[in-house]
Amino acid sequence: MLDDIYNSPSKYDFFIELTTRGPDAFDKFRQVLVDAGYSEEAKFLETNSPNTDLTLNVIARKRLCYKMNSKPFIGHCFIINNVKFESHSYRYGSDVDAEALHVLFRKLGYNVTNERNLTADEMRAYLKKFSQEDWSAVDSCVLFILSHGDNTDNLDIIYGSDSDFVKKIEIYQMFDNFNCESLRYKPKLFFFQACRGDEEDYGKYPNVSADAARIVKIPTMSNMLAVHSSLPNHKSYRDHEKGTWFCQDLIEVFSSDYLTEDLETMLKTVALKLESRLSMKMCKQVLHIDHFGFKAAIFFCMENVADICEIYDPQKLGMP
Repeated sequence: MLDDIYNSPSKYDFFIELTTRGPDAFDKFRQVLVDAGYSEEAKFLETNSPNTDLTLNVIARKRLCYKMNSKPFIGHCFIINNVKFESHSYRYGSDVDAEALHVLFRKLGYNVTNERNLTADEMRAYLKKFSQEDWSAVDSCVLFILSHGDNTDNLDIIYGSDSDFVKKIEIYQMFDNFNCESLRYKPKLFFFQACRGDEEDYGKYPNVSADAARIVKIPTMSNMLAVHSSLPNHKSYRDHEKGTWFCQDLIEVFSSDYLTEDLETMLKTVALKLESRLSMKMCKQVLHIDHFGFKAAIFFCMENVADICEIYDPQKLGMP
């Protein structure tokens, strides 16, 4: 929370941040003030203080959140796990990732399916089929691809088991508002555990010191969030027994924090853990996130934070 406040590039409102920490956060904060010897300050924040209306208004402000409470599943999750290739090395440890991710996303409330060792054309076929799922009864879509990857013509690519490739932009387009209307306005989450090139980050030791058209048209791509295990053109690292760094950290953080934290807060924690690692060659790995018109917060356990959530409703914005 302190990182969010002190490291924010813009003005940060402590009280708004406090409301994201659960329904009892404000009362607990006042008790902390009392325990720390700031009784007068705590009393000032009580409901009978001169600033009661202002304080309550701040507390009452809600976060804009995607609806994430459909039953029996909050979404469909598809995991592609490529480990054996014609012209690339065997991805030892990836099966550990795939199994743990399956368990995790079932725990988060998803209907999870897995496929292993797909060629590039098979990946396209399965992804096309997945994009045409019945999305009317669920609130979100999750795709996780574990494979080798690279960069060609400044575009990220994912290798199939035949060492042919699929471009990430092809994948996004399968789920965009033009090709997948049933997912319109619903969050689409893409996670890629794959290298994005051959560059390695050896790090650095720090020094001591509104118009009418908007109402009737929507973008082709929106409500998408893509999480990449490394920076563009850089490698991702993997333990042959424990799995990839990225998946290890993501599974640990999500399993621990999903009941109360939103997705992007958890990803910040994953980024911190990932950056604390060091490879045998003394290299670093940095998480990279792309937003495509992502408008609201995601809580995988919405019932725990319902009192602070205002559901994102495109109809209120005049969207068709």
